Amino acid sequence: MFDYGVRLIGNLGRREKRAKILRGMGDIKESAEVSAFFNYKPLPQIAINHSVSYGAGNDHRGMLFNLEASFSKTIGSRLRAGTSLGASYANDNYMQSFFGVTRAQAQRTLLPQYQAKAGLRNMYVSGFVSYMLTDRTALSLLVTSDRLTGDAKASPLTKKPRSSSVVGA
Repeated sequence: MFDYGVRLIGNLGRREKRAKILRGMGDIKESAEVSAFFNYKPLPQIAINHSVSYGAGNDHRGMLFNLEASFSKTIGSRLRAGTSLGASYANDNYMQSFFGVTRAQAQRTLLPQYQAKAGLRNMYVSGFVSYMLTDRTALSLLVTSDRLTGDAKASPLTKKPRSSSVVGA
């Protein structure tokens, strides 16, 4: 089964007051991005998802390509569990906007000048479990680990290349 389309999404940008290390870097303004997606389910429990979005960063020419493979399984009548593995590739404009440091920014901060090039931005793995309490209500737990790679990881703006989260609802 195939699922595809085009959508308009919002990018929240980045505020320099969000973290000490960003002081003097300037803000990255919010932007609308055009995104296209293509999802393929060769089997009911397996999905391969692709998306590309364009319009991020200060010049609105940043592009991000995402690829994800996921597996989920229903166990009994009320329990569902699954896992996903994914990665994102970013173009030069995206990487420089979010991970690079220009000469002017280096002069305003204590950071060295840094040219972030296109490449693999991050890889992630996640797992979930969901238990249906009723036909309309579920308890769910999602665990995710995300790791920056390449120039994003090597950026002087990156202090922690790995992030993890646990969400329950």
